[in-house]
Amino acid sequence: MKETDLFLPVKNLFESLGYKISAEIKNLDIIAMKENEVTIIELKVNFNLKLILQAIERQSIANKVYIAIPRPKNYNSNLKSFKEKENLLRRLKLGLIFVSL
Repeated sequence: MKETDLFLPVKNLFESLGYKISAEIKNLDIIAMKENEVTIIELKVNFNLKLILQAIERQSIANKVYIAIPRPKNYNSNLKSFKEKENLLRRLKLGLIFVSL
């Protein structure tokens, strides 16, 4: 799987919510704009510290920042681990989108 596989589902989601989408501008995967709101979505195939640091950096230029990753196959069996990651992201004011392919 590649990051580009995540683009279309995330684009469709944000367009359905009324956002205008731009892709790959100045190393930003997706920029979603709606009225005066700027949202950045980072597409990655793995959840890791580098991704979190990149998302935190994006907060300096956008109102909202989301991380979009493929929905883990073992999500239900490893629910506690994912809840801990979601809690971390919530504390950092980062959003999480699981993409089902």
